[in-house]
Amino acid sequence: MSKKILSLILLFAIAIPVIAPTESYGSEDGRYVTFTKYLPGGNTEKVSMFIPYSENFSKTIMEKCAEMVEQDASIQKFLNETGIKLYFIMSAGEGFHFAFPPSILNLSLWSISLSLFPSAVYCNYHGNGAETDIIPVMPSGNSTTIYGAHKILTLGFIGIIGWSGLFSSSDTGFAGFTFFVWTSS
Repeated sequence: MSKKILSLILLFAIAIPVIAPTESYGSEDGRYVTFTKYLPGGNTEKVSMFIPYSENFSKTIMEKCAEMVEQDASIQKFLNETGIKLYFIMSAGEGFHFAFPPSILNLSLWSISLSLFPSAVYCNYHGNGAETDIIPVMPSGNSTTIYGAHKILTLGFIGIIGWSGLFSSSDTGFAGFTFFVWTSS
């Protein structure tokens, strides 16, 4: 019995840092935001930077994510090499945000790393300040913009999210590329 309890305690000790959100901190002028890069191949990187407050803070975070996506060499290389249906997503707002990176459950065989699940980003926005732009990249097509309260789910996401950890419940945003997108107003 004590081995089971010890096993559960160890499991929670390992899982808590993975699922616990990292809160941002700041001052009257802005706050430090931890951005998480979802890179091709399932790797993730974290970058923290100071973002000044603006009228629509989550949109400012979304725009910073989009800027970082354009500047990331590995994401741009992936885009040039892929030839499948792809969407560019820019999304921001207040609400519940959930991101599941594939690198949490990687399986390594020989020297090849296989992700068991595609990265997923889900947001449930409330209020009028939320905004999502969906731009078909391959093949190109008409873009769609959704304003106000809505939900969005992406699968196979490669890009940058404006929070650290699996979830956030503050004003934030994300930008990147995805193979699948679902929305509901």
